[in-house]
Amino acid sequence: MSDKLKPCPFCGGNAHIEDISEPDDMDAIWMIVCKKCGGSASFGMDGCDATKDEAIAAWNRRPDVASVLA
Repeated sequence: MSDKLKPCPFCGGNAHIEDISEPDDMDAIWMIVCKKCGGSASFGMDGCDATKDEAIAAWNRRPDVASVLA
């Protein structure tokens, strides 16, 4: 899968993904953060394991806020 992230659903800015898990954690925790507004989403928390590809897919399939509010 591609690491390509859709623009931020809140402001349209560019987002990046990072692994924020502790070094001794067995499961990765992924955080996707908008570089413009700081909007974010985390994946793999609370015992719900998520791969990087799953985190990217979840971010990319969400609706844009502007289209929901229209």
